[in-house]
Amino acid sequence: MAKTQKKRPPAVEATAEAVATTTGIGEKAAELFADHPGIDEFHFTTDGTVFFLRVNAINHSKGLENKDVITIKRQEV
Repeated sequence: MAKTQKKRPPAVEATAEAVATTTGIGEKAAELFADHPGIDEFHFTTDGTVFFLRVNAINHSKGLENKDVITIKRQEV
């Protein structure tokens, strides 16, 4: 028998402005971009953990109740 996979909601793409008004991630992203000039995007999980790679954020979110991953790009900050 084939194993059925659970469907996960798609990861969320949000602008820094939209995220900053509700979670404070926008301010954190601005600091991170200032500290890491060679990085063009960061990926946040709903527990506030930050990742350089989206795949790592998605894997981390599997253990969270809210599995959304928010990606913020440098040009949005």
